[in-house]
Amino acid sequence: MILEEKEIKFVFNPYVLIPGDILLMNTYEERFREKLGCKYEHAAIYIGDAQIMEANGAHVVMSHIYSYAFKEADHACVLRLKNCSPITLSDVARNARKQMGREYVNTRQFLHVRDLKNTNHKDISNRSFCSRLVAQSYKEENINLVTNSDFCEPDDFLNTQSL
Repeated sequence: MILEEKEIKFVFNPYVLIPGDILLMNTYEERFREKLGCKYEHAAIYIGDAQIMEANGAHVVMSHIYSYAFKEADHACVLRLKNCSPITLSDVARNARKQMGREYVNTRQFLHVRDLKNTNHKDISNRSFCSRLVAQSYKEENINLVTNSDFCEPDDFLNTQSL
């Protein structure tokens, strides 16, 4: 969805973000959000220089932060790890960049995210989706933001005590 300039009320400010920040977004997929009963249906990780890493439905890609604009300020959220060194957060961002090009999961895998997110079940497909990209980028630095980094949803990050 492309917003007209007069509709834009919020954009991410790259001057206050640091690499490793988690960006949660309402991308105006109303039916999807209603079906899932979630506040945010997309997650990305800020990697610096006004760039984010995200899983876009085909692959993990790097996108410019201004690819997203929002009708309301509460349609987006920035989460930052508490008590974490900038070096560790930079390593998290590097881990996200290393996933560039990974294929997106097939739609059937999404059907099982809620069933598997509180289990130890592992995914062996080497595919990704938005919240998996974020969770696994942190897990590479031994930071477990969610119960299962292979199966999680964007809203799961809202309940993380360390953010």
